[in-house]
Amino acid sequence: MTRCNVGLLIFIMAIGLVQVVGCDKAPDTSAADAKAAGPANSATVDVKMSGAPVSGVPLTAQGVLEKMAAAYKNASSYEDFGTLEFRSDPTQERSDTRVSFSVTLQRPNKLRVEFFSGKVICDGKQWCAFCDTVPGQAVLREAPPKLSLSLLQADDLLYSALNGGGQVPSPQFQLLLEDNPIKSMVNGSRDITLDEPGRLGDFECYRVRVNLPEGSQYLWIDQKTFALRQFVVPITNGPQPTEDGKPSKPLWLVFNLERARLGGDIDPKAFQFDIADGVKKTRALVQTGPYELLRQKLPEFKFVDLQGKPWSSQTLAGKAAVIHFWRTDATEGEPMIPMIEQLYAKYKDNDKVAVLAVSLDHPDTPAKTIEDAGKQLKMTLPLLRDNGMEARERLKIIGPPTTLFIDAKGVLQDCNFDFSQVAAAAAPRKLERLLAGEDLAKQAIEEFQQRSKEIEKGVDMQFSGEALTTTVQQVKATPAAAKSEPTKLLLKSQWKCTAVHPAGNILVSQEPGGAPRIFVIDGFRSVSELGVDGKLVANYKSKITNDEFFINLRSAVGRDGKRYFATFAPTEQRFHLFDEKFNHLLSYPTDALENRHAGIGDVELGDLNGDGVLNAFVGFAGTVGVKCVSLQGTLIWSCRSSLFNVSRVLPGPADGQGHRELYCVSDGNSLAMLDAKGQLRDAAKIPGGGILRSLMRADLIGSGQESWCSVAFSPDSQQTSGQFTAMGLSPSGEVQWKYALPRGTQQAVESVVVGRLLPGTARQWLLPGSDGSIHILAADGTPIDRFNYGEQVSGLATIEIDGKPVLLISSANGVEALRVEPHREQQ
Repeated sequence: MTRCNVGLLIFIMAIGLVQVVGCDKAPDTSAADAKAAGPANSATVDVKMSGAPVSGVPLTAQGVLEKMAAAYKNASSYEDFGTLEFRSDPTQERSDTRVSFSVTLQRPNKLRVEFFSGKVICDGKQWCAFCDTVPGQAVLREAPPKLSLSLLQADDLLYSALNGGGQVPSPQFQLLLEDNPIKSMVNGSRDITLDEPGRLGDFECYRVRVNLPEGSQYLWIDQKTFALRQFVVPITNGPQPTEDGKPSKPLWLVFNLERARLGGDIDPKAFQFDIADGVKKTRALVQTGPYELLRQKLPEFKFVDLQGKPWSSQTLAGKAAVIHFWRTDATEGEPMIPMIEQLYAKYKDNDKVAVLAVSLDHPDTPAKTIEDAGKQLKMTLPLLRDNGMEARERLKIIGPPTTLFIDAKGVLQDCNFDFSQVAAAAAPRKLERLLAGEDLAKQAIEEFQQRSKEIEKGVDMQFSGEALTTTVQQVKATPAAAKSEPTKLLLKSQWKCTAVHPAGNILVSQEPGGAPRIFVIDGFRSVSELGVDGKLVANYKSKITNDEFFINLRSAVGRDGKRYFATFAPTEQRFHLFDEKFNHLLSYPTDALENRHAGIGDVELGDLNGDGVLNAFVGFAGTVGVKCVSLQGTLIWSCRSSLFNVSRVLPGPADGQGHRELYCVSDGNSLAMLDAKGQLRDAAKIPGGGILRSLMRADLIGSGQESWCSVAFSPDSQQTSGQFTAMGLSPSGEVQWKYALPRGTQQAVESVVVGRLLPGTARQWLLPGSDGSIHILAADGTPIDRFNYGEQVSGLATIEIDGKPVLLISSANGVEALRVEPHREQQ
C-alpha cells in the first residue's frame, strides 16, 4: 500500500506573549527560543539556571531519553487528558484556543483514543473506530491480541484523522507502541543536548533539546516518573522569507501532557462503546463522497455567480458537463485547474459541452477574493460559488479539489477528488468519451470497488500479522507442473549449458552482420555470455557491493553504434551500467547506499527526443517517480507528478520526427505517458483490478502497427500468491483481450517476452507461468500453444540458429536451447 501524508493541520488562534531566558549556545536557538518549550496549561514556569544534577540519574540527553522510553515500555497502563496548540511566536506561553485529546491504554490490547477527528476504542474483544470526515461508517473488527502502532497506521483515513491530517505523529503513540520510539521522535538527529532543568506547573522536568534544520524540538520529561509532560515540535520547513526579506520565525506544535499517568488502574468504562443505528459497519474506512451517486441522475442543485445571480443545474440539460470544485486557499500545486481551463478553451463554443468551476469558499468570502484568485490562476471559464452548501448536501462533495463528469442526461459518470496530475491528464479523454456517449460509470465503479477492496485487504493484513512478514527469498515457490509437450509445436533439445547456474533472465542482442549474442543473469551478481552452440564465451563479474544483486538485464544501442547494458533488481537501491564489454561505467543513484530510498522499480535505456543519444529512464518505488539520467550519471529531468511505485518504464513508438513518449506503470494500475522533457502528457487507469507487473510493445505481424501486452497480478490474502492475467492493451490503456495464466507465486522472470516460434513473419507473445508452463499467444491474444517445461522457468528468449527458431529457457539448472518445428499435423 502506498501511504501519502496530507498537509499539516494549521490552527488559527489568538496568541499571548511572555519572555524567558534560555542558556544554550546552539545556532539559531535564542533565550526566547528556549522559552518556546514552556507550558501551555500551567500558569507558571521556572527554568533553573544552576544545572544541579539529580542524584542517581545520568545527566545526559540520551540517558534521559532512554529512561523515558523504558518507563513507557514497562508501563502496564497509561492515561492522559491533554491539549494541543499551535504557537506562532517563540515567546508565547499559551494559546487561547486549544484542541483537547485523550489516550487511555491497558496492555495488552485495550485502548481508547480521541484525537482530532478520529476515535478508536478497543475493549479487548472488539476494535471499533470512527472518523468525522467519513460519517456514517464505523470500523468493527476482532480485537488484536496485542496493540501496535502499525494497527493505527493501517487505515490511512483513520491515522490521518488521529493526527489532524498532519505529518507529526502523536508522541504517546510512539512511546507506547513503537519498539524504538526515540529514533523516530528525534527524526534521526544526532545533535541532542540536555538543557537546564525546569519546572512545568507542579513537575520538575528534564529538558531535552533536539536540534533540527527547521528549528529546535523540546521534550519536557518528569524527573520522578520519566513521563513526557510536554512535546514541542517545529513544523516549518526551515526559515521562510517574509515580505521584508527577513527569515520568518519557526512555528511550533505543542503537545501538553501534564495529566499523563503511567501505571495504575483504569476504569473499565473507558473502553465501552456503542454504534448508533444506521451506521454502516465496515472493516476499513473508505471515503465515498460523490462515488455514491455514480450512474445516478443527479438531483437539482443551485449555485450563484460572483455577482450573486442564481444559477441552476437545469442549464446543463442536454450537455456533457465537467464541474470542478475548488477553494481559493487550496489551489497550490493543484494540476486540475489548468486542465479544466484548457478544456473550457477548447469547448467554449460547443453548445453540447459545459465546463464550470465552483468555489467552495465560505459564503462570507468576498466575491472579489474569489475573482482575484481566479485571475491569478488564469481562469477564464465561468466561476460560480456554493453559498447554500448544495455541493456537500446534494452532490456529496467532501472538499476541494473534486471534479464531476456528467453526461447529457444529467447522470454522474465519473468523479475524482485528489491533487493527482494523473487524474488531470486523464480528464480530456474522459470528456471525449462522454461526448461519444460511452459509459464511464462502469469503469469508475469497478475502480472504486477494487480500491475499497484493496484498502480493506491492506488493513486485514496488518491485523492478521501477514503484512511484510516475508521476503523475496522466503516466498515459497509454486511447484512446477509435470513436464508436457506442446500440441502444435515439436521441441527438440539442441544443447544445454550447465556452466550457468542458477540461470536467470536472458537477453539476446543481434549485432549488424554478426551472430546473435546470448546474455544470461548468472547467480544474481554476474552476467554470462553464451555462444549459439551453448558454450560459455565469458563471465562478466560486476563490481558492486557485497550487499547488492540484480535479476533484470536491459540493453540498447545508440546512434554511435555503441551498445550499453543496465542491470537492476526491483526494490534494490541502484542500477548498474556497463559498456559492450561489460566494463562497469556507473551505479545510480551514486549516493543511494548512504541516502536510501524506497527502491528501484524498473530501468530502461532509450532515446525519447530522437537525437540518437541514449539515456537511462529509472522508475522508483515510493514517491520518487521517474528520473531521466544520462549515461554519465547526470540527472536530466525528474518527474514525480503523482507517480507512485513506478514498476515499469517503456519508451513508446517513434513519431515522424523520431520523438517518443515514456509509458510508466504507476500505483499498480495507472498508465502515465511522459514526453521527452518528462512532462506528464496523458494518463489512464487500467480497469479490471490487479497489479501490472509488466508492459511490452512490439510489431508482431510486421504491419507497422504495434501491439501491447501486459501481465496483471491479483494477490490473494497472503499477497505473495494469486492470479496472473495477460492483457492486450491499446496505446491509451484500453483492455482489448485477456488470457488467464496459472495461479501461483510471483517469480523473478520477465513476464512478457516477444519471440518467433512459427514459420512466417509473425511473432508471438511468450508468457512464462508460475508453475513452469510456457504460453504462446498471437498478437490479438489468441492462444497458439502451451506446454510445461517441468521446472521453474527463470528466463525466456528466442533466437534463430541456421535459419530455424530456437527457444531458450533458463532455470536453476542452467540454460537449454530447444529447436522449434511445427507439429506434423500443422505442416
